[in-house]
Amino acid sequence: MNAAGKVISSQEWRKLSEVEQKKCIADYIPRGLEGCADLELIEMPRLVVNGKRVKWHSQQDSITGREPERLEFQTAADLLAMPPAQYLVKRILPQNGLVPIFGPPSSGKSFLALELAFAISEGRPFYGHRTLQRDAVYLCLEGQGGLAQRVRAYYEYYRDEAIEPTVQFVKGSFSLFSPHDVEVFIEKVNNLHSDNYCPGIIMIDTLSAAAAGADENSSPDMGRIVDTLHRIGEECDCVVIPIHHSGKDASRGMRGHSSLLAASDAVIEVRREDDRRSWRLAKSKDGVDGEEHAFRLSSVELGTDTDGDPITSCIITPEERTADSVRRVKLPKGGNQKVVYDVAGELLRASNDFAKGGAPNGRPCTRVDELIEACRGRLAVENDRVPERVRIAVTGLVNAGCLILREGWIWIR
Repeated sequence: MNAAGKVISSQEWRKLSEVEQKKCIADYIPRGLEGCADLELIEMPRLVVNGKRVKWHSQQDSITGREPERLEFQTAADLLAMPPAQYLVKRILPQNGLVPIFGPPSSGKSFLALELAFAISEGRPFYGHRTLQRDAVYLCLEGQGGLAQRVRAYYEYYRDEAIEPTVQFVKGSFSLFSPHDVEVFIEKVNNLHSDNYCPGIIMIDTLSAAAAGADENSSPDMGRIVDTLHRIGEECDCVVIPIHHSGKDASRGMRGHSSLLAASDAVIEVRREDDRRSWRLAKSKDGVDGEEHAFRLSSVELGTDTDGDPITSCIITPEERTADSVRRVKLPKGGNQKVVYDVAGELLRASNDFAKGGAPNGRPCTRVDELIEACRGRLAVENDRVPERVRIAVTGLVNAGCLILREGWIWIR
């Protein structure tokens, strides 16, 4: 029924703007309430179906008065009394926030995202990092036809080891720009709690498909995307992981406006060069970025089709860098970089320090200070100039991809 008391069809109702719909509701309801002359609707965006997050007006706040305060003032003592931030994957994935996974086409980013979802849902380590067991929701908007084969490949490969993973897969159409779609999605995720399900991670594959028609380079459009992703995460109490594409120039990071990077709590970059793939922690707001792990896509045969041809899919398997992959890096051929690189190699071969500063498990490491001391007498410079020259050489070797430097520790890729 509209404001004039006329009954309207559902089709006519959908054509009304949100404001017009609210006016109709506010005018219609008092007609059936004795002694009620008027009604005012109050926005309650934080009210969730399962009652998990509710924001009520206090008695002293009048309906027509000021909005509830959204700013919270805290002292340093208040902050220090707070428990430490929790993680889903230690040193990689926070328990809440926004963490895009991005990479070029065919880099394996969707396979990596699926492996991450399975690892968290099973509570098993992810590339040597502890995980906090939480159930997962995987919103598949691209490649829906091959999703079943990917999941089946996972079970085929791990059939002797795999714990039943608690991952809910969602297929269909969805838009971050549709308030209805977003409301329904949040409601359904929160309703999972009634089925003894505890979602802690939401994958959106891909961000482009979830924001079809948006101008990713536009600050307003990307800002709206980011706001909606944050809202989903907050109201579902989950970390949200959109799968995104690299830009035309992959070295410049994610496609689209930089506000996505700025709003992200962490960012995982997936790389591919020929048949070599790796993922790297490109950003960590509250941790150490730069950690990198190599992986490969292993083919799994799932049977045969009606023509007798094999049906295959892939799963992610970690791998250490091989000597061949290291040789593909352009190694220094002369000058201080060559000397420093050779000395670093000597120290690493004799090192008893492993996995320091975020290095992969089993990777030998050495301190920058040790490298400086070992280079004394090896560089053609005065003794007091050695630290400066070694640090310059190390910077060049890191930029060339020959060495990794983090927290004062050095290791070879």
